[in-house]
Formats: sequence, structure tokens, C-alpha cells
Amino acid sequence: MIATERLVLRPHALEDFDAYAPMWLTQSMSGDIKSPLPVLNEEQVFARLLRWIGHWQCFGFGPFVAVDRETSAICGEVGFAYFKRGHGPLFDQAPEAMWKIANGLQGQGLAREAKQAALAWMDKRPEGNRVVCMIDPINTPSIALAQKLGFVEFGRNDYHGVELALFHRIRHPQ
Repeated sequence: MIATERLVLRPHALEDFDAYAPMWLTQSMSGDIKSPLPVLNEEQVFARLLRWIGHWQCFGFGPFVAVDRETSAICGEVGFAYFKRGHGPLFDQAPEAMWKIANGLQGQGLAREAKQAALAWMDKRPEGNRVVCMIDPINTPSIALAQKLGFVEFGRNDYHGVELALFHRIRHPQ
């Protein structure tokens, strides 16, 4: 568990389903752009939740659920996972950074706060030497956040018919 000024980051749990599902059951925009994130049905949300629980079991790391310290409401998720997306070993063999903030909470700096804390945690792990992420080039808010967090673009690749920018971040010296 990681505490920040406004959030607690912790692994997902089965008991999170009812509070976690709304983040994925409704249309969500990525930042202030018009690129929608996928809408999932309950079965897909449940499978996603189980995927993250299993990720922690298999690898000792994974996505964190971001919980508001005052209200205990789920505000988003941030963390790292192996997705095996087919971008080649330079991408697929590194933990992939991810972040999503729930509708209505974007633009408040929660993603940056949570991701900074998650990266500091990952920097202490052996697999944290190099982490990657992929971002749609039209998602300028996420690109700006990635750059503020030390990610640098190192290539582009097609993913499901969309050319995405590939970024990496090298561990900060301790």
C-alpha cells in the first residue's frame, strides 16, 4: 500500500467490483480529447479485476487501485503490467505503465500524484529499471503527463489499426 497526499494506492481486491465497475461501464474520454476509452460490460470488468489480482500473484507487482483517502471512493487505477502487445522485445519484455482516472475526476492532478508514487515504488524493484507505455498521439494530456514523469518516445507502432507512440522511462538513480 502506498499513501499520497490525497490517495491510497493498493492492489485490487474482489470486494472492489461494485465500486470499480462504473469506471469501465460508461463511456469515458481520455483527458480533454475526443478519443473514447473502451466501454466494458460487467463480464469484461470482472475479468479485468481478476487479471490484476492474478498479475500481483504471478509477478509481485501490477496495477494499483487509487482510492480517495477522505471518501474511500475509487478514483482510478495506476500501475504496471505485462501485456504482451506484440510491439517486440524492446517493449513487451518491460513492465508497461498504465493510468486511468475516473470520469469527473480528470484534470485535478490525481494521475500525476498517483503515477509519481507508483513509479517511486517501482524504481525500488528489479524490474523497474526500464518501464514502457504506449499512448495515442492525439492524447496530448497523457503524453504531457508521461513526459513530466520522465518518459521519452522511442518509436511508433500499429496497435489494432491505430499508430501509437511508444515511450520508455529509465530508472532514476537512487
